Amino acid sequence: MDAVNYINTIDALGLRNTTPNEPEFAVVDLAVDDQFLSQLYGGMKQAAIEWFSLFMGSPWQEDWKQGPVVLDLSASPDFSRELMAMMEARPLGVLIHSGADMDDMLQHCQRWLFNSDASILRFYEPRMLTALLATMTEGQKSDLVRPGECLTWHNGQDWMQYQPTSQNLLAEDQPPCLTSEQLRGVHWYRLAAHAREYAEHYRDSLMSQANPQTWVMKCLMKASESGFRARADQERWLRLAIQHGDTFYQQDAFRKVMEQQALAPADQLTAMESNSESLHA
Repeated sequence: MDAVNYINTIDALGLRNTTPNEPEFAVVDLAVDDQFLSQLYGGMKQAAIEWFSLFMGSPWQEDWKQGPVVLDLSASPDFSRELMAMMEARPLGVLIHSGADMDDMLQHCQRWLFNSDASILRFYEPRMLTALLATMTEGQKSDLVRPGECLTWHNGQDWMQYQPTSQNLLAEDQPPCLTSEQLRGVHWYRLAAHAREYAEHYRDSLMSQANPQTWVMKCLMKASESGFRARADQERWLRLAIQHGDTFYQQDAFRKVMEQQALAPADQLTAMESNSESLHA
C-alpha cells in the first residue's frame, strides 16, 4: 500500500478530537503503572468502583497484576476525572462510553483480549489504537466498538474518539481474529498516524508541499525502510528531509554516513545532522 492509501485509511476512520465526558468504563493496563492499584483503592474509599482482571479465567491469571483490568466508573465521576488526568500523562489504557452492564463489558473485553493464536491483542494500548482500528475490517471495528458505544483514548498528544458507523456485527460465537497481514499493517498505520501529527506540527515548513501529510508519510516510510525504527529517529530524519529535500539521503555527505553500519541509527543521525550544519555553514 502506498503513502496516500495509508493516510486516507486513517482519515476514513472519522476520529474526533474530543475530551471524554463521564465514561462508564475503562480498561487500564496495570503493567504501565505499578502504583495504579493504590490509586484505585484510594478512589474506592470515596465511591463504589467495580473492577475485574481481564486475565481472570485464562492461563495468564497468575500474572493479573501485569495485565489489563476493566473498571466500572459509572458511580465515581471524581475518580473518572483523576483517571483522565493519569491517561494524559501516561499510556494507561482506554475509556468506553456504553450502556452495557459490567458482566457484559467484562465478557466483551475478554473476547478481544486474545487473538486466534492465543497471543494478547492489546486493543487497549492507546499509542497503537488508531493503527489497530485502521487495519480492521468494518465488521471487526463494529464488533470491538459496538453500536451505541464510543471508545476514547489519549494518544500522547490529544484525546481521540472513535464511534463506528457500520452495523455489521460479527457473530457472537465467533471469536475476533486479526490476520498476520493485518497485524503487520499496524506498523505502517502507526507511521500514518504520526505523519498526520507531524504534518500539523511542521505545517509552516511544509507550505510548498501540495499534500503535506502524504509527503511526510513518504519520508517516514523511507526512514523506517532505512533502519530508523524509533519514533524520535524518524522525526529527526523528517527534519533533515525538510531542510534538504526528501531525497537528501542520496547526497554523498549523507549516503556515506548511512553506509557506516557500525554506527547505531541514532549515531548515524547525529553525524548526518552534523553534516547538515556543515552544509549550511
